[in-house]
Amino acid sequence: MGVVFQAEDLHLRRLVALKVMRPSLGVSAEFQRRFLREARLTAAIEHEHIVTVYQVGEDRGVPFLAMQLLHGQTLENRLERAGGGLPLAEVLRIGREIAEGLGAAHARGLVHRDIKPANVWLEEGRGRVRLVDFGLARGTKRDAQFTQAGTVIGTPAYMAPEQATGAAVDARCDLFSLGAVLYRAATGKSPFGDVDTLSILSALATRTPVPPHRIDLSLPRRFSGLVMRLLAKDPADRPQSAREVVEAIESLESAEMTEEADVCSAEVLDSPSSSATDEGSRKRDRGRPKRTRVRRREKQLEAETDWGPWVLAAGAALLIVATLVLLFVLIRHAG
Repeated sequence: MGVVFQAEDLHLRRLVALKVMRPSLGVSAEFQRRFLREARLTAAIEHEHIVTVYQVGEDRGVPFLAMQLLHGQTLENRLERAGGGLPLAEVLRIGREIAEGLGAAHARGLVHRDIKPANVWLEEGRGRVRLVDFGLARGTKRDAQFTQAGTVIGTPAYMAPEQATGAAVDARCDLFSLGAVLYRAATGKSPFGDVDTLSILSALATRTPVPPHRIDLSLPRRFSGLVMRLLAKDPADRPQSAREVVEAIESLESAEMTEEADVCSAEVLDSPSSSATDEGSRKRDRGRPKRTRVRRREKQLEAETDWGPWVLAAGAALLIVATLVLLFVLIRHAG
């Protein structure tokens, strides 16, 4: 709907992203209304994972909005450069931050309706997520709907089935789109293909995607299960809020951190330096006197030595008894 330029705010002397309506659409009062509505909806949300709108206006009949100038790349660019799935830790972080941004929008009664990699901006540095392009966003009230009946609004490869059929949508359609984004980010493949619009819409209606862990065997089943829940065709079978998704991803992140810590501990124990240390300890132990064993042997010898006096005493006693008996017999014979 719009074209984005880099511009300078002459009053505040800062660079901004200036989005203006395409001239071909500017002649339509409805498109002008939608353009300005996007600006107002986005400006109404203050959140670290949603692009900031500074100003909304119109110049010579052309609507515009001045936004925060973002540096980095879209998730679409990141995936194209990767040529496949991203590391699971990165996928989880990106998914969690998208869900946090959606939670802020949903709390204001807004549904984005076009969550896809091209609308997920990754800032320079750590790659913090910023959701952009609320051009298809709408409120939950009927008077906020601008599309004509039967018109498909959104990107087919990432839209929810109810959105594809033109049925009423709510925040859960954004969660379906998030599931499609996570699926592609983890596996490098779109859950419903990307050949053409008709085949994608057909797959949306009739086909269940292959679970991510069957495409990439290294992916945890819990992660795969969350993605498949998000991609449920019935909104009632999906997580019911963005907050629920955030909590599920945080649980997965905690499990991944615990597993990584266990792996690191195992690697340290199995490392050559650790083996050398253990071998050195064993060698030092071989050179040390076995004090415990020596003491036990000494006690054993002492015990063996202590039987001598007892044997001598017993022998002497027997000899005395024998002598007395012999004397007694001799005296009786002499008498």
